[in-house]
Amino acid sequence: MARHILFGGSFDPIHIGHLIVAQAAMEKCRAAGVLFVPARISPHKTHRSITSGAHRLKMISLAIKAQPAFAVSNVEINRPGPSYTWDTLDALEKTHPHHQFVLLLGWDQLSGLGTWYRAEELLARVDVAVLPRGDGAGGKIPRPAGVSSRIWRKVLSAVLDTPRIDISSTAIRDRVRRGLSIEYLVPNTVGRYIHRRRLYRAP
Repeated sequence: MARHILFGGSFDPIHIGHLIVAQAAMEKCRAAGVLFVPARISPHKTHRSITSGAHRLKMISLAIKAQPAFAVSNVEINRPGPSYTWDTLDALEKTHPHHQFVLLLGWDQLSGLGTWYRAEELLARVDVAVLPRGDGAGGKIPRPAGVSSRIWRKVLSAVLDTPRIDISSTAIRDRVRRGLSIEYLVPNTVGRYIHRRRLYRAP
């Protein structure tokens, strides 16, 4: 089966950093492609409202159009309730039976892995790849409660040597609200879409 990176997140909006690390992870993992899976409702980001799934799907489609190895799935957008990775894997394994998925994790997600739905089973079930710390610093993260030593070793051994891109969707939304340029932070097609649809503007 061909390996494919499973890249989940809010992507509100998708930006250049997402594309750079997706390409790097695909190369490092010798994967055939990357599947972007925007969350409908992230269980870990319930503190703020999120742009509609239709807008985020469209922005991802625009951003990845030039890279045929990249694709986007609406599996979480179309499923009611919080977006649990376990359920997403169940659905994707049925629709993509010839794909072997590699779950791409950010360094900042590691400390909270123990709170994920069926975390131990999930991390035993699927291969993982971990993006390095964005600031380039070292340091250790204590093993989260609910994750065994064996699984934690598996996660820590999967850190990739990829570029560290210090761009955040939060900062992009803030710049739009303040009327500042987001050129070079998002693909031009995404920037134009945000402008036309008046996304992230102050009320």
